[in-house]
Amino acid sequence: MAPCSKTSASKKMVSDASSSTATPGNDPEPKPSDSANLQIHIEELEGFVKQAISVVDQGRGVFADLKQTLLDGVTRIRSLDDYRLAIHCLMKLINLESHINKLENLRQADLESEVESLLVSARCHEAWQ
Repeated sequence: MAPCSKTSASKKMVSDASSSTATPGNDPEPKPSDSANLQIHIEELEGFVKQAISVVDQGRGVFADLKQTLLDGVTRIRSLDDYRLAIHCLMKLINLESHINKLENLRQADLESEVESLLVSARCHEAWQ
């Protein structure tokens, strides 16, 4: 009977050790498939950004609506359990927010040449990079 309890104890120790140490299969480094997924989701976010820039360019909508649309996209990405990507997307969203706020301020001040300059950079993807 003693060998049986010894075996159970050693199995428990192995189980406890495996839960507290990193295993080769749980490597936190991104795998090639993760990189491909990251690229797909970044392209999707860039599509949202292009839509937002287009709406602002045409003088339609308010930033709160555009921001909500982009946040919905980020929330969907976050639901895929890829927090690194969600943070990356939120950083792009914050950058876009500053550009759109600047655009709204320039339009209110009636500085058309400055507005056009900002829109040109936005169309060239400089606004969200």
